[in-house]
Amino acid sequence: KNDDGITEYYGCFKKAENGKCELLVTGERDAFRKIDYFVPFSTSVLRITKAHTYIAAYIAIKECENPSIFIEPSIHSKDGWIFMNKVAFMADGEVVLEHSFEHSQVNLDNNEKWVHETGAFIANKSEQEALIKFSLAKNPIIRITGKKGYLTLPKEKTAAFVDDAKTLLPIFELLEKTLKDGGGLKCDSITD
Repeated sequence: KNDDGITEYYGCFKKAENGKCELLVTGERDAFRKIDYFVPFSTSVLRITKAHTYIAAYIAIKECENPSIFIEPSIHSKDGWIFMNKVAFMADGEVVLEHSFEHSQVNLDNNEKWVHETGAFIANKSEQEALIKFSLAKNPIIRITGKKGYLTLPKEKTAAFVDDAKTLLPIFELLEKTLKDGGGLKCDSITD
């Protein structure tokens, strides 16, 4: 716990027979906002510094709401702005997911020689199904497009996103199943 009302922890959602955790995430609980975040390993590491272009993925669960999967493309570059407006995921030659951003949905920032562009969206059911297909592809490719061009995510950053998706998607499914099996959300006694 820290002085800001934030509690950090680890969450294990599936253990192997040898006792090691197969689905491990870092967790963060913001007591003021009444929200938990489950962040897989690669996203945790890549978000530490703003020196790489990557796609982050995490689960957010606000108290008395269903869990959501967030996808967050981030460009950190010394090569100038592209003014991000779309991210697309290709699985073995087929574009399986495209998400467009309005200009106001992308945060733009700069410092010294770096420019930073970050967008985020909640993956709906069809986008989640597309992410499953993408994470199983032999040749996954991610492209971020903007008004001034595009960039293809380097293979190692794409592989990191695939690893994160393979961690988050089963956790999300487990959370949804647990809520359903438990009778759904019960929040009558909780006030905003």
